[in-house]
Amino acid sequence: MKIAVVGTGKVGDALGTRWRAAGHDVVFGSRAGTAHGPGGAKVMTVREAVGAADVVVLAVPAGAVAEIAAANSAAPAGKVVVDATNRMGEA
Repeated sequence: MKIAVVGTGKVGDALGTRWRAAGHDVVFGSRAGTAHGPGGAKVMTVREAVGAADVVVLAVPAGAVAEIAAANSAAPAGKVVVDATNRMGEA
């Protein structure tokens, strides 16, 4: 399965690393979109990562979701989207 994990922090790292270990094709999406992410996985722009995936996982701070959604609204059409965001530590 092709999985795009949007976010390279602790949650994205944990999920993506385990899915890669289970044999899934995992890429990470970030604003920078260049480099290697957790476990050496490829990091792409959010749009590129989402466009190449069957499943999209949002693993970003909850406050960033609106910005990411606005900038990439058409990209996840027809894909399964998993929301792994939370508001821990926020007011």
